[in-house]
Amino acid sequence: MFGHLVATIIGLLVVVLSGAFVTIINPIVGIPFILCGIFLLLFPNFLSNKLFDRSKDPSAAADNSESPEIPRIENYKLSGVEYHTEEIRSLGTENPDYLLDREAIIAKQIGGENLYPYTFEPLPAQLNIQGEEVAVVVQGKTVGTIGRNNRERVRRLLSSDRMESAVVKITGGPRRILSAQDGQLHDYQEDYAVRLEITIRSGKENGGASND
Repeated sequence: MFGHLVATIIGLLVVVLSGAFVTIINPIVGIPFILCGIFLLLFPNFLSNKLFDRSKDPSAAADNSESPEIPRIENYKLSGVEYHTEEIRSLGTENPDYLLDREAIIAKQIGGENLYPYTFEPLPAQLNIQGEEVAVVVQGKTVGTIGRNNRERVRRLLSSDRMESAVVKITGGPRRILSAQDGQLHDYQEDYAVRLEITIRSGKENGGASND
């Protein structure tokens, strides 16, 4: 719109100036100006496209370019972990500090720290549909299932092509600690906690998205 206005104004100026040439200076020189002004008045798009063509503007190309897809990460706390304690333990690495006595713990200056019998690294996982359940399997061993509220969501991800990876992170379990209050070793029996981290590509999934 702005380009059309500018072209119209330029056309009018050309007509006025050419008229001056015709009447004052030289009619022959003024005729081309008159024709040019009439042309611009009839076809303002011609000049506006030349003046305001953004097709070759690098900034315009950048504006129209698609932004790269950024993967999204979703986390799920697994259910039924307490039924797979042995399988989970087999995935860990024994922690020698867990067996230290009080004097050795003091010597290593790790008093007040939680000491676990096993340490765990993040591990790649597979998701298997087993009836109504979605089981999470690591190295051929089931470590838990997707909770009921998130089951349908994960099923949709499995049926789409958007799931890039699935990783399991294991924490917790039995622990012992040298108390700073009484200077004694205390043992606690606690369940393992297993979280599933799914990396998802951007896009629309089959059946629509859910934010359970």
